[in-house]
Amino acid sequence: MRVCVNKKHKPALVAPPQAGEDGNVTQFPLSVGQRLKQARERAGLSRQQVADKLFLHQGYVKALEEDCYEKLPGPTFIKGYIRAYCKFLGLSSDVLINIYMDVAVSSSIEEEACVEEFKRYSRTKSRSYLGHKVAVFGLTLVVAALIGWPYVLSWLGALSQGSESVPTVGSVDPLSTQIQERLLGDGDGGVSDDLIKPVVTLINQGRTLLIGTSAVDTEAQIELYFLESTYVQVLDNSGSVSHRQSHPAGATVSLGGRPPFSVTLSDYSSVTLKYNGQQIDLTHY
Repeated sequence: MRVCVNKKHKPALVAPPQAGEDGNVTQFPLSVGQRLKQARERAGLSRQQVADKLFLHQGYVKALEEDCYEKLPGPTFIKGYIRAYCKFLGLSSDVLINIYMDVAVSSSIEEEACVEEFKRYSRTKSRSYLGHKVAVFGLTLVVAALIGWPYVLSWLGALSQGSESVPTVGSVDPLSTQIQERLLGDGDGGVSDDLIKPVVTLINQGRTLLIGTSAVDTEAQIELYFLESTYVQVLDNSGSVSHRQSHPAGATVSLGGRPPFSVTLSDYSSVTLKYNGQQIDLTHY
């Protein structure tokens, strides 16, 4: 189950300082995001600099620092992001991951309770309205039949007289025209923006990604950043092995060649990838 921490129901892991009976102020532990943000600011780094170093969207860095885990792909990716961020800033990743897991477990329990409550409510409401819905549906069918019957008779009469319209040879199909315009661009020889985006295809029974297309690029470059120790094999369009090796967490690899590239990874959740500088979303693989 994907763990999402809703802002409205986020566990009270971080509370404002409170004064006790003796007048002393009690300081509560900082959250994962607060620790990451403070360490980044001490290092004099911007969020964009961190995002470029870790091959992440700047929005992901912001979500981590604000503890908005519902905006991130899932627990496996989140732990990898935290570990990579901590290594970059020189923090203890084990401590921050344990804090995150406390938040994730609390949120999961609360989410499951809400789901069960919603299911009970839905079952009760469905029993109450089932008969009403059936009656409304039946009445709708009767009204539709009464309204549409004259049109059916008229159409049958037109068929019997041979008056139905027949498409003429050479008629233009609007859908074909749209596809042609998309392929040819705006008419001045340009290529549609949709075709410039990297093409990603699953092959080899879903174990390999085919990235890019020779129809757009004759030469291209891919960059990989490793969140965890992962094995990677990359081949370009010529069929020669460009790269085949295991890399530790924090390693960066940049390769060039003729697209499309065939990319095989032992764990897609432990790697971020760019094609010609554009981020490729690997969360679905």
